[in-house]
Amino acid sequence: MMSIKGFHLFFIGVSILFSAWFGFWCQESKHTAINGMFLKYLGFFSYLISIGLLIYGYKIFNKLKSL
Repeated sequence: MMSIKGFHLFFIGVSILFSAWFGFWCQESKHTAINGMFLKYLGFFSYLISIGLLIYGYKIFNKLKSL
């Protein structure tokens, strides 16, 4: 059974991977889509979310390590 701490870190990791993948997909699809500029900004925003989640995951990992 996975603990709450382990599940939280797992969920953050999956969220980081998903948002990075979505940002990559948006950047690759912007050339063929009708609304390419929207996908460009959406991909950039997704990369920012990935970076924010990385920072959050690092801080939570350090905090949970001491518990």
